[in-house]
Amino acid sequence: MNATVTTQPTPTPAGPADLALTFASPLDGSPQPYRLYLPTAYDGTREVPLLLALHGTGGDQNKYFDHPTYGDGLYKREAEKHGMAVLCPLGNDALGRPTEWRGTGELHVLAALDEVCRRFRIDRERIVCTGQSMGGTGTTYLCCRYPDIFAAGIPLASNYGHLALVANLRHMPMFYVQGADDWPYYAKTGPIPLTEEMRRLGYDGT
Repeated sequence: MNATVTTQPTPTPAGPADLALTFASPLDGSPQPYRLYLPTAYDGTREVPLLLALHGTGGDQNKYFDHPTYGDGLYKREAEKHGMAVLCPLGNDALGRPTEWRGTGELHVLAALDEVCRRFRIDRERIVCTGQSMGGTGTTYLCCRYPDIFAAGIPLASNYGHLALVANLRHMPMFYVQGADDWPYYAKTGPIPLTEEMRRLGYDGT
């Protein structure tokens, strides 16, 4: 589906809509960009599920929406099919450096989520976090840190070796996707120990 990108302060309540918006940073008040796709199923009266998609190193909020590497809008087309919204915030700091979705990136992604849930009809019980590379690592980190916010996590090509917070994933299924060329180098410090620990705890990690 080819939706027109709209930049406006108060988006129309009905989908389909591909929106380029901003929110005020809780750190310094600076405008922070994000992209939001609302499917045709969104009419402003019923809540829809939300996919939070975190970009990787070198990416930005537009990566999953426009870049040919990511299927020229594949995320939007899949969201349209499944009747869900897609949110893509920016995860870099004020100097354009990657944050691994911690610190500045962490505060900004939470602020973006809060902004979207405040302005649009989002089902807070069905917010799924995903991302590739840095975004995949950030997915595990954020799901572990905020299990009350996310319903599930889908890290792609991720690397995360901090097992202390995995206990927080008791009620959150995690589905790890790793490319054959990344296996076992990155998986060795990411999906392998993480899913092993989840299985040891009796959790749902694949």
